[in-house]
Amino acid sequence: MSRFMLPILLLAILCAQQVLPSENVEEDGSAPGKEDRVSAEHALERLATIVRNPERFQRIELFNALSLPSTLSDSQRERAADLVLMVLKIPRNTFVRSKAVMMLGGLGVAPDGAVEVLEGLRSDRNPDVRYQSMTALANLTEQVEEYGKILIDEIIADRSGTAEANSAYAMLGTAGPKLSPRDKQVERATGALMFIWRGRDRLVPHVAKHLSIPSEAIRIRLLRVLRFWSPESDVAWREVATCLGDDSPVVRILAVQTLGRLTEKNGDVKVLLATYAKTHDHAAGKLAARFLAGEKEPGPSAEAKRRSLRAKIERLRRKLATSSEPADGALGEEVEKITKELEKHKK
Repeated sequence: MSRFMLPILLLAILCAQQVLPSENVEEDGSAPGKEDRVSAEHALERLATIVRNPERFQRIELFNALSLPSTLSDSQRERAADLVLMVLKIPRNTFVRSKAVMMLGGLGVAPDGAVEVLEGLRSDRNPDVRYQSMTALANLTEQVEEYGKILIDEIIADRSGTAEANSAYAMLGTAGPKLSPRDKQVERATGALMFIWRGRDRLVPHVAKHLSIPSEAIRIRLLRVLRFWSPESDVAWREVATCLGDDSPVVRILAVQTLGRLTEKNGDVKVLLATYAKTHDHAAGKLAARFLAGEKEPGPSAEAKRRSLRAKIERLRRKLATSSEPADGALGEEVEKITKELEKHKK
């Protein structure tokens, strides 16, 4: 899988996690309407139909049926969890298993036998399924620290690799590192840790205490987790603040992004970033100033974005030059796509 597939992988994880154990209300605070309830019921009926007769349907149909809406009532969640558990007992490919595991953890309901099935999947041959089973177990049991620490240990085990941090590298106008197969596996463990939602405030200190590890790649991974976990990561803001003086510009940017999400509730963080913005003229200092100016999630500057796109195009062209793939193949199409995006940013 190329590094360009990572956003797609993360999007797939997000889709699998779209049913979360929040209150059964809409974004505006109102209860789901009749149309939403009917849609949820239809989705459950579709999944039930496939589960009852799995041999009659293609795997992609089952995969798509696992994308349940976020408007499920409590009783519908219980029914959905029973159906998803049944899916895990059907011999299916990795994509179906991994999505079913993530959906079960996202539903926040553990039917009878679910914990035993998930414990068995911890030894699955596929790392995605193994990691996601621990995410689900953390979300469905009281052992969040036990399962979370396993994922943390996996993330910090390899201290020599690189780490994905697209947004931070884009701030610097570069394409970021090329990930090795081992890096990609650790990326999946990082994503699995991010999606622990129940009791993750108890995990924050366990993540933050490793921010002093000499490996830049590990610090990047851990800061990405803490950034994603805001505002729970507020309890570790002092540990994150130590990364503002890091030698790595990517680590500094991620530290600012993490702290920038805490400024509304933490006055100490706001003062810290204000001082930092005044005394540092590099990318992270400028980013801190933009947070303080009211930008919720500042993106890269236009020039940095252009440099990042040019770097991606150059990397793809080098890969295409040494590949047996035709110029109009997948790599060529990717080059053309990014070139068009670059043209838009030149306007």
